[in-house]
Amino acid sequence: MDKYVNARVDEIKSHYETESVEEAIGEYTTEVMLEMVRNCEKFAQETSIMYDNFYPLDTSSENRVDIANLSKRIDKATEQDTLKSLLHLRLAKLISQRDLESALTDIELIQEIDSDDVGAYLAASQIYNLQGNHKQALVQIEKAIALTGRKEYELFAEIIKRKINS
Repeated sequence: MDKYVNARVDEIKSHYETESVEEAIGEYTTEVMLEMVRNCEKFAQETSIMYDNFYPLDTSSENRVDIANLSKRIDKATEQDTLKSLLHLRLAKLISQRDLESALTDIELIQEIDSDDVGAYLAASQIYNLQGNHKQALVQIEKAIALTGRKEYELFAEIIKRKINS
């Protein structure tokens, strides 16, 4: 792959309006992955598994202790930025624990602080995906795409669309 890309750097860059070769290659790679998810069943299945395991299961006592400690820090937080950062940390731990209702509550709290918090939309998409609510997962990922314009999030949307249509 490196040999192929290196031989075509100028060609790849000419197709993208980016600041650097690295950004052009990133866009090219995203487009290739999108096409593979759309057209290659095995690749789509493997990518879906990776997406489903973005927050690996962690029901350990250490994770529960971390959640409890973060909760104490959240209760004491007075600055909005600090509170939002702590909520994101707890959110990730709650999703890994599969305490999805509590995680959704944290998303609501984050969005009260910052309604355009992309991480909250991405996490909500993951939660709804884990719950099997793929239509709502797609709504959330589309909000993240609308806020950022990031093409790589379209990969997540394609994975979810395949689940809806299967």
